[in-house]
Amino acid sequence: MIASLLGFFDGDGSHAGNSARMGNMMSKSFLDDICEVFALRHKKTKEHWENGEIKGYYLNLDAEFFNCLLDNYEGSLLRKRRYYTRFTHKFPLTKTQLEKLVNENPMVSGRELALLIYQKTNIKVGKRTVSEKLLKWNIKQIPKDEWLKQTVIKLRKKGLSLREIWLDEERGLGFSKSSWEKNRWRFFTRIFKNDFLIKDKNGSIIEKIEKTYS
Repeated sequence: MIASLLGFFDGDGSHAGNSARMGNMMSKSFLDDICEVFALRHKKTKEHWENGEIKGYYLNLDAEFFNCLLDNYEGSLLRKRRYYTRFTHKFPLTKTQLEKLVNENPMVSGRELALLIYQKTNIKVGKRTVSEKLLKWNIKQIPKDEWLKQTVIKLRKKGLSLREIWLDEERGLGFSKSSWEKNRWRFFTRIFKNDFLIKDKNGSIIEKIEKTYS
């Protein structure tokens, strides 16, 4: 029965705001039957209007009920499977798993993290939910400049010159040749400004980094 209901949702269902919407062009009697069969007594079938006319009916399913459907049947259409985690307090990753994902992807935004979670779990979460979890669990994303510095040091230890690190798209940062000419001094000065290992060395910032990390 759950599979059948999700099958109908795959065909004529959508996600609207904070709830899953069953139908739009379905009949009122069919949606009323769903309310009765699944004991959704607090839910009411609503009219779908277009150009001043009733074109069909729809039913909003609450987050907890829709999540329950997904938990009990895994064969529904993947692009329409969405968990409403913010309203049911169900998050698809543990603190350790989220921290690992953040550490492995240090420069991504909340939206990008939400997409990575979806790719990993097939469960959609919003960027706001991800941000709330990061704050609650005190998971810190590494600052961009610190990540760049660590990446440069790691690649220097593999034998790449700073120019190769800058330009190489596969092994390095993949920046443009024109930006190397214009921005390299300011860039490396900024990301290594607090590095005490190169502070007292002689030479340009490029020479200091290449002498210190090789």
